Amino acid sequence: MDGKKYLLTKEDIIIADSLKPLAIAGVMGGESSGVTNSTKKIILESAVFNSGMVRKTSKKNALSTDASYRFERGVSFEVCELALRRAAKLIVDIAGGVITDSVDCIKNKFTPVTLTLRPQRITKLLGVDIPIKDSVEILNAFGIKAKIDGGVISVVVPSWRNDISQEADLIEEIARIYGYDKIPTNNALISFSGLPIVTTEVLLRNKLLSFGFSEAMNYSFTTQKRLNDIGADAFEFVPNPLSKENEVLRSTLLEGLLRNFSLNISEGLSSFRYFEFGKVFLKDSERNHLGILLSGKVFDEWWGFEKNRVTLNMDFYYLSGLISELLGNVSNSAITFTNSNLPSNFHPGKAASIFVDNTLIGSFGVLRPDLITQTKNEVLYAQIDLDILKNFVKDSAIKYVGIKRFPCVKRDISIVVNKNVAFSEINSAIVQKFQGQSNFDSLDLFSVYTDEKLGQDKISYSFRISFRSAEKTLTDQEINTQVSSLIDMLSKKFGASLR
Repeated sequence: MDGKKYLLTKEDIIIADSLKPLAIAGVMGGESSGVTNSTKKIILESAVFNSGMVRKTSKKNALSTDASYRFERGVSFEVCELALRRAAKLIVDIAGGVITDSVDCIKNKFTPVTLTLRPQRITKLLGVDIPIKDSVEILNAFGIKAKIDGGVISVVVPSWRNDISQEADLIEEIARIYGYDKIPTNNALISFSGLPIVTTEVLLRNKLLSFGFSEAMNYSFTTQKRLNDIGADAFEFVPNPLSKENEVLRSTLLEGLLRNFSLNISEGLSSFRYFEFGKVFLKDSERNHLGILLSGKVFDEWWGFEKNRVTLNMDFYYLSGLISELLGNVSNSAITFTNSNLPSNFHPGKAASIFVDNTLIGSFGVLRPDLITQTKNEVLYAQIDLDILKNFVKDSAIKYVGIKRFPCVKRDISIVVNKNVAFSEINSAIVQKFQGQSNFDSLDLFSVYTDEKLGQDKISYSFRISFRSAEKTLTDQEINTQVSSLIDMLSKKFGASLR
């Protein structure tokens, strides 16, 4: 009827005579079957079409009409004949026509939906007792045939209510008429007992993903040459490998991550953040490790950085901060870094071993330049033994802590210590002192300073410590007492003095 042609498929429904299609069923009539000023005879058709098929045809052909709007939502089987006779009578009354014949063709006989409605189910869903007689009266007022049948309500749904298909639909109808304002509102009591326990791996994975890392999953098989090339040994040989590529089991996650790195370099990428959880096979054991590989810029390119000339690359200090934050998320134990027990594949002077409570759990640092030929940027790697780390994991049950609504109080302190004192020891000592104190909020290092006036063997660290209480506004006296106690501890333990 709109003068356009549409390409139909076997999935579309049409109305046709023996020669050609006359209309797209439930959507639009054809031009050849339209009424003109010369029309003398009219055939009226009233039908019920499959709503899903009508909807597909309408959307596929971008053809939305008044007919499709109704048929897509379903029409009443019982109203079909009534609507036809009403239309025919209007034509007779207005245009003076004569009804000559009618045909009723029913392909699928209509069977009304019958449901059983339980009064106790009404009470459970709505939270209010509605007398069974009132429920029956409400449904009958809608034209839904309902009667009490042995303690339940037997319901016959009319064809023009095809939106009702289950017990809950009937309860919704009852609630609308009964009145939402009569349904009481109760505060739900939620029990937090039995909260889920989160594994160490899940905690670490979620943290790394929040840092913008991507997880890699590599095969455990590799070649002896690849391991030797990165300074690792092969301990477990496969007796009958399917190929040379699968001759040994990996003794480090670094080999697989470097292959991921090389592949992405060849695709033109320049910044990488990968991590992998997996087994490594050593001389006398199988261990669960976490491997982390990163390289490139800290921030993606942005026009605002160009204006401020901000070009920060991921380096040893960036990785050390990441490791501290990562392990601090799963353990309350003291975390320290030293330059002992380092694998040979790290750059001398740019690597550190990771200790938790004086137990070695891994290492991190810049990989030797001779291992990396595809980029001039430093490539950093960290490996952590999860089987050892799990012995220091704090209670991993999910805990919910309310927001402290009182103001935060900040204090800055600058201390001077000998350069041979490891910063990680100072940082751990401060954290341990305040650990568990409800008023402690956060600790940040914001400045590192060296100068001839301090002395060649001296270095200064500036910390910002934040305090906040959940119960009251903290006074200066309370804060000063804690800061004085901290300075006294640093002085006795590290020989620190205020700058």
